[in-house]
Amino acid sequence: VRRELNLPDIAGQKIVGQVSGLIPFKGHDVLIEAAARVLQAEPNTLFLCVGFSRGHAEYEAKLKARLAELNLSDRVHFRGYAGDIADVWQLIDVFAHPSKFDSLPLSVLEAMAAGKPSVMSAVGGIPEVVEDGVNGLLVPINEPQPLADGLLRLLREKEIGRASCRER
Repeated sequence: VRRELNLPDIAGQKIVGQVSGLIPFKGHDVLIEAAARVLQAEPNTLFLCVGFSRGHAEYEAKLKARLAELNLSDRVHFRGYAGDIADVWQLIDVFAHPSKFDSLPLSVLEAMAAGKPSVMSAVGGIPEVVEDGVNGLLVPINEPQPLADGLLRLLREKEIGRASCRER
């Protein structure tokens, strides 16, 4: 799957992943800003956003331009994947879902089912299934710093990461 997604294979590298369509309210722009902060502290991290573009070419161009400005084009990857999404979940060490607006995304439930430590926006129905600090970390909407802090916490503290994916 790593080869199919054209991702570098670096020993010990952790992958922060987002699984969602490439649409503006899913918060990819927030994740990019958080990624810049995370990579300063944990440079052996890769960000993978898996999902197909849904006709928002201007949004996609804006994201790519921001990645270039931050010199992160080789550290944050946007990929579509037509294979079994379970293959992608095997690559992800920490799940990020910085959505600005959502109901209860399937990817949140998939991450929980896969036992992935997760940081998600406290939006829509997410707080109804995620208890902050118990089976995930909830962060404010549209704020890169709390998202980065949560990601760093789960990347660094294995016990917290394991505890964050327990069933409620």
